[in-house]
Amino acid sequence: MHCNSLLINCMDCRLQGENSIKIANAFGFEPGDYDCLNYAGPPLWMTEPHEPEHKDTFMWLFEKVSINAHHVTKFGIVGHAECGGFALKGAPQVPAEEKAVIVESLHKAKAKLAKTNPQIQVKLAFVAIGPQPPKGLPEISVEIL
Repeated sequence: MHCNSLLINCMDCRLQGENSIKIANAFGFEPGDYDCLNYAGPPLWMTEPHEPEHKDTFMWLFEKVSINAHHVTKFGIVGHAECGGFALKGAPQVPAEEKAVIVESLHKAKAKLAKTNPQIQVKLAFVAIGPQPPKGLPEISVEIL
């Protein structure tokens, strides 16, 4: 059985485990009906990759594997505060400005995917990350855009 939905999450360890489940729940993805694909700064891989082959690899997995082979129809793409991928691309480190850059990138990614794959549903989320506790994962808040 194939999953109906795919969470395209950042590889940041603060967004894994229970936080990944919280993000999936915010998208409305049901347990057992979604899979997760982790990349550093997911919208960057689609629109402004660090290297051209990054985009090629991501798009091959997205189109050939997720859509064509696994028949995924619902996608949730995550951008988050304090993203190292965006920092490497020179994104502002002031929280409100950083969020604006990441949200803009998410919308560009969604437009690109919708243009080439009009049959799919794409939702976007921005995740704010709280302070890192001594043990475990930080609290997160998920804003569906």
